[in-house]
Amino acid sequence: MPSKTTLLIMIIIVALIFILRAMTRMD
Repeated sequence: MPSKTTLLIMIIIVALIFILRAMTRMD
């Protein structure tokens, strides 16, 4: 089973991808 740290890292990565998509879309 994945640990809480790995889950947090995955959530952070997804959030960063969403932010990058929003920033590139605003350009």
